[in-house]
Amino acid sequence: MPRSNTPLLAFNRGVISPLGLARIDLDRLQLSAETQTNWMPRVLGSMMLRPGLEYIYGTKSNNKPHHIPFVAATDDTAILEFTDSVLRISVDEVLITRPAVTAAVTNGLFTSDVTSWTDADESGAASVWATGGYLSLLGTGINEASRTQLVTVNEAGIVHALRIIINRGPVKVRIGTTATNGSYHTATLGTGTHSLAFPPTGNFYINFSSALSYSVVVDSVAVEASGVLELPSPYLEAGLGLIRHTQSADVIFLACDEEQQRKIERRNNDSWSIVLYEPLTGPFGNINIGPITITPSALTGDITITASKDLFEGSASEHSGLLYRIVSSGQIVQASITAEDNFTGSILVTGVGASRDFTISITGTWSATVTLQRSIDDATWEDVQTYTANTTATFSDGLDNVEYYYRIGVKTGGYTSGTVGLGLTFSGGSLTGIVKIRSVTSATVANASVIVALGGTSATDDWYAGQWSAEKGWPTANALYEGRLWHAGRGKIWGSVSDGFEDLNDDTEGDSGPINRFIGEGPVDVVNWIVPL
Repeated sequence: MPRSNTPLLAFNRGVISPLGLARIDLDRLQLSAETQTNWMPRVLGSMMLRPGLEYIYGTKSNNKPHHIPFVAATDDTAILEFTDSVLRISVDEVLITRPAVTAAVTNGLFTSDVTSWTDADESGAASVWATGGYLSLLGTGINEASRTQLVTVNEAGIVHALRIIINRGPVKVRIGTTATNGSYHTATLGTGTHSLAFPPTGNFYINFSSALSYSVVVDSVAVEASGVLELPSPYLEAGLGLIRHTQSADVIFLACDEEQQRKIERRNNDSWSIVLYEPLTGPFGNINIGPITITPSALTGDITITASKDLFEGSASEHSGLLYRIVSSGQIVQASITAEDNFTGSILVTGVGASRDFTISITGTWSATVTLQRSIDDATWEDVQTYTANTTATFSDGLDNVEYYYRIGVKTGGYTSGTVGLGLTFSGGSLTGIVKIRSVTSATVANASVIVALGGTSATDDWYAGQWSAEKGWPTANALYEGRLWHAGRGKIWGSVSDGFEDLNDDTEGDSGPINRFIGEGPVDVVNWIVPL
């Protein structure tokens, strides 16, 4: 018989995503299948019939699932089951469930007030009810706003779980046998839904707190009802195949087209959270080159920012969460001091003669020794002058052509009582702060939280807008590689600060700084995969 070369169609390369069907340049695509039901590919030879499988459990409402493995160690694994708008978790092929218990949180919905919660605010901080049914916590940057409740337990030793929803994080929670010890859980909770489980030995306390100088908000807290643990998911069934994930220790980072990135967090095998991925240091685009100026209403806290022309156009939700980096004209630093070893931020003084003069402001009712300090490197400080009474004075150091940093505060051992209002104002130079948009009231006015203290309240055209938002779009793929968390999509690729997966601060110097690049060729709007190689 004559020799022949007969092509065989083996389909032994497995299933290819519909997103890859256009890659006809790949030879292996010829041996792949778009749909392969009850068949298994084999590396050598053709595909084979799939062996029978054991039934473990059905998916939520028998909906189409998308499974993501969670692997902490060879003997420490879980499966994340995403179905239409729901996330369930199984450990050792058993879905996490909550037992029936009778403990209850009183006024955990904060419907009209914060009664039943004990006020534990430190000096200057405030925990209050917020319109819409929330617990709002506003610290001073030093002291904590704090609320506590004792929960009565009737089934000691049985696992209890708290369902906590954070409307605006981060919020610190302590769950323990006293109001502050956090013996069952001590965690910082991001914006999202948390289910924290523990077997109490008796009655337990819940404490929410924050020292941040802008408001964070708790939506609700309740003891979980019995049944399978279900967490809300933003992913609809039609988009489940677009979820991309990468894992670092107890955190899985998620990306998906048209959705803000999320994190799945595990605190133990029974305690899981799904929260927003919200870096507060970037990424930012190029500096504003248009005629629009931004005027902040204050240096810290919850403020309004006013644009000179329409900046917040479109729907309010499109701008919510957007970061702005604002560069001041001149430098102002302020602080309210209620404890020892606390100082304002620093100003950088340059120039010669009277151009170096800056103003010192000390106000309030207090008993302390206030110290003005200076530094050549913004790290090692020397004392310059002390004050024991309120004053407003101009300080001239006479150090022409020398760059010095100045700060003012109360050293260790220098505080007795009261609140000291401190400030330094210098007309030269600039400081850079960061704000996060919370809501929009018009095309020119938005409410914002100051993440990094601003340096002035005058109008400035030196500002940078963040690159991620509902309006601008979100990355569509992610991966961990060489100590960085990488994001890609919308024509760009971003790499975090080295070993800082939520830090994209482009002011970080040296090899550890973030990487922010345009993608130069190919389809770049929706990046379907990043592969670390």
